[in-house]
Amino acid sequence: MRRTRVAGAVPLAALAAVLGRGPTAAAPALKGEPGGAWPGPDPAVFLGCGEVGGPGAVVQLDLTGKVLGTIELADTPYGLAADRAGLVAALPGRQAGRVVRMGRTGKVDTLLADAAGLPAPIAIAADPRTGDVLVADNVADVVLLLPGGKPAEARQVLAIKGHEGHCQDM
Repeated sequence: MRRTRVAGAVPLAALAAVLGRGPTAAAPALKGEPGGAWPGPDPAVFLGCGEVGGPGAVVQLDLTGKVLGTIELADTPYGLAADRAGLVAALPGRQAGRVVRMGRTGKVDTLLADAAGLPAPIAIAADPRTGDVLVADNVADVVLLLPGGKPAEARQVLAIKGHEGHCQDM
């Protein structure tokens, strides 16, 4: 029996700092200039979905439900957020979790991969104005802050002791 997971949707009207005008055929590439008008002129939704344990995808939809593009991923995204450079996704993964960024061209780059400190990232939030990214991990029960979206400056801002496995409810 196959189980399919649909992760949270990110409404793009609220993410105009990373949006542009018009769809892409190959991927939900984020177009437009960072710091653009808020909200943007072309509201849409990014949806993370896929099989439990991967593979997964991020699908871009317009407000009528028309698919504008898809980015294929090796793992299922369990959290999506927009930062100044694109979409950021939490990928719990099979062996170790990753935090990835999908840029304006649809290119996927790994922001952070830390098997010991971030084994199962489950939720993510970003501030498009500052570029800060917060990542909650479901196994380590921590929240990490990447100031300005910079993984080299990542630091733990919250640790939940005695509540193992509860960060998915954040």
